[in-house]
Amino acid sequence: MNLSRPDRRERLDRLAAEFALGTSPARVRRRLSSLAQRDRVVADALTEWERRLAVLVEGVPSMTPPPRVWARIIARLGLEPRPSTANAPGAWWARLGLWQGLTALGFVATLALGVLQFARPPVSAAAPI
Repeated sequence: MNLSRPDRRERLDRLAAEFALGTSPARVRRRLSSLAQRDRVVADALTEWERRLAVLVEGVPSMTPPPRVWARIIARLGLEPRPSTANAPGAWWARLGLWQGLTALGFVATLALGVLQFARPPVSAAAPI
């Protein structure tokens, strides 16, 4: 679709606004980005909306929210870290070193059995009676 046509300016303006605000879907964002690389009119529309919004950001003083705000956001999103059971007493099965050691031991045992199997002289077939 050619968004640089004069009859599609309103649609381009709406898409560029959504792009600059970050509210457009990922697929639309990818499409507009690729169009902007090829079409100067689309690129100018995206740049213009970024400039319009940048003016709003300059007028707002920066502020760092207190840690309790971030803690509530994390809790509401369900991103709270789970308590580690690796250090809990009796959780020997959760230790990575144990499983790495057992894996290495199993590999060495399999390798040794394989070497022994191929190093053995072949068994001759018994003569039929």
